[in-house]
Amino acid sequence: MLEDTLREAARSDEQTKERIIRELASQSDETVQALINHLQFGGKGGTERIAVRVLCEIGYPRNAAALPHLIYLVEDLNDPAWNEAAQTILEMGSEEVVPALIAVLLDWGKKVQYWEAAIEGICAMLSKEEANREYAVPCGPALVYLLSQEKLLSTGKLEPAYLLDVLKNIGDFNQYKTDGTEKIVAQFFLSHPSCID
Repeated sequence: MLEDTLREAARSDEQTKERIIRELASQSDETVQALINHLQFGGKGGTERIAVRVLCEIGYPRNAAALPHLIYLVEDLNDPAWNEAAQTILEMGSEEVVPALIAVLLDWGKKVQYWEAAIEGICAMLSKEEANREYAVPCGPALVYLLSQEKLLSTGKLEPAYLLDVLKNIGDFNQYKTDGTEKIVAQFFLSHPSCID
């Protein structure tokens, strides 16, 4: 039933789509789990985007269980539901989102299969104009740490500009400064002059 409703919404005009999304969002909390299952095992043909829009409409904290699945979508900049997933995450509570983001940023490929791409996707989300600083600032030290890892940057699998964009958006360096941070950032720019605007 959910699959059919999502498929109908995906094929509908915007007004009908919005009505279906609101109807699904107003249903029981079991809808959240059904949407998570859909994202995990089946969302194709535009239904993935609709499922994420329903989760966004459901709102936080009712949609909190979907956070790992939304982060998974954000990890791939080419995912068709990337924008919707990023928007939904950025509307969730930072107290739940930030630790989950930091866990992915510092994973080093242990659990996250395409870890470098995941970092880029998360950083792209944190660099969005509508991203509140309450999400980016706590991630600052993890980003600085990653920039200090020459073995990571030397592989060419990670584009440092994504990390730098987040740090630039944070603005006030004192917000994420830790012992040795200035030295790490200075060393990074000295060894990567092409990253300086």
